[in-house]
Amino acid sequence: MFEVGKYVVYGTTGVCQIQKISPLQFGQEGLYYTLHAVQDQQNNFIYTPVTSVESGKVMLRDTISREEAESFLHELPNEPLEWIPELRKR
Repeated sequence: MFEVGKYVVYGTTGVCQIQKISPLQFGQEGLYYTLHAVQDQQNNFIYTPVTSVESGKVMLRDTISREEAESFLHELPNEPLEWIPELRKR
């Protein structure tokens, strides 16, 4: 389980900060993460059940460090680029 204040990556939304973990009742009753997207200027919140995250139904993962990101970008040019000629397979 993630902690309040931690930065995480939520699905395709991007980096979010966990604002709180509290019991709520939306689609299912239980504990929910209240997330705020870092890029959100309107102060909207995202609510996602803790159980859905733990079961893998909702994609919530740790962010990587600056060093890990820089290492990845440094190694990227060394990766072979394979062109797939068939449009449907590409």
